[in-house]
Amino acid sequence: MYVDYDVVIANGRAIDPETHLDAIKNLGIRRGTIVTISDQPLIGDRTIDASGLVVAPGLIDVHSHTPTLLGQHANLLDGVTTQLDLEADSFPISFYGEHCSGGAQLNYGSLVGHFAVRMKVIEGIDMPYIFAGNKALKTDGPTWTQVATEL
Repeated sequence: MYVDYDVVIANGRAIDPETHLDAIKNLGIRRGTIVTISDQPLIGDRTIDASGLVVAPGLIDVHSHTPTLLGQHANLLDGVTTQLDLEADSFPISFYGEHCSGGAQLNYGSLVGHFAVRMKVIEGIDMPYIFAGNKALKTDGPTWTQVATEL
């Protein structure tokens, strides 16, 4: 039998906010990319029956504080496929992904942490995230009270 797709998600309620799609559809996936959305049955190496389920793009969490594998897992259960820390941030930015050195479960990223740069420059303390190892962020000291200078 000729197989058109690696994976077929069949009979799911496909929702796409961008195109306003909201209908029962069959999705054909090749090499991790949706290549077909159809009303007609599709043939794949693997078929997932999504009857009674919603099939939608992954959600983006722009206020995540969970750069751990456990946090990623919790986000995945909520439909989040990209988590971004755009508030607490990190410095150096590579720190945000240190918990994922064995492989991330989703897409992730962070901005550069203003507090962490100030802490490094003013107090010489490395605090790359609001928690690092067994250290938790403390909001006392010159980092938080000293006025910035021109140099």
